[in-house]
Amino acid sequence: MTRLALAAAALLAACVPLLPHDYLEPSAPGATVIVNRCWGMRDQIEIDLGPVQGFARVARFPSSRNFVELRLQVPPGHVIVPDGDDAVLASTAGSVRRKVVLGMTSNPTLPTEPLRTMEGGRMVGGFDQNHWLFIPIEEEGEMDVRFPSMSLDGKPLPLPPIHFAPRTHLQVAAPLQC
Repeated sequence: MTRLALAAAALLAACVPLLPHDYLEPSAPGATVIVNRCWGMRDQIEIDLGPVQGFARVARFPSSRNFVELRLQVPPGHVIVPDGDDAVLASTAGSVRRKVVLGMTSNPTLPTEPLRTMEGGRMVGGFDQNHWLFIPIEEEGEMDVRFPSMSLDGKPLPLPPIHFAPRTHLQVAAPLQC
C-alpha cells in the first residue's frame, strides 16, 4: 500500500464514529448464538427443537418498549400445544409471571392474540410456518426466561430456559455498515 493510501485510510477511519450499543445477549443450553452487528438489530439464538426451529432475542418496538421474542418455525404436519400462557422471568429482583401473547408478525405492537395451539405449514417462499411469541418486559438487567411448557405432536417440547445478559459493544456509525 502506498503512503497516500494509508493516510487516506487513517483519515477516513478517524471520521467514522464508534458508538456504544447496549443490548441483552441471549444464551441457552444447546443453542447457537447468531451475532448481528447491524445498527438497531439484536443478537439472537437458534434452538434446535427437533423438527421445529426456535429463535429468541429481545426486540424493541418502538425503541422504548422491550419484548422477549420467541419465533417458532413449525413445518407442515406438526402441532405445538402450550400448557398455559404464563412465562416466568427470574432476576436478582425476584421472579415474576408475565402473559405470553401470540403475534401475527415479528412486530409485537401490532395486534396479538392469546397463546393458543400453533399448527405447522408452509409460508410463501417455502419457509416453515412462523409463530411469534412475545413477553413484554421492563427489565434491563440479567434475567432468565422460561416459557410455558409445550408439547409437540403430543410429546414434551424440550424448550430450555433462555438467559439474557447485558452487553455493550462499539458499533461503527457508518451508512454502509451492514
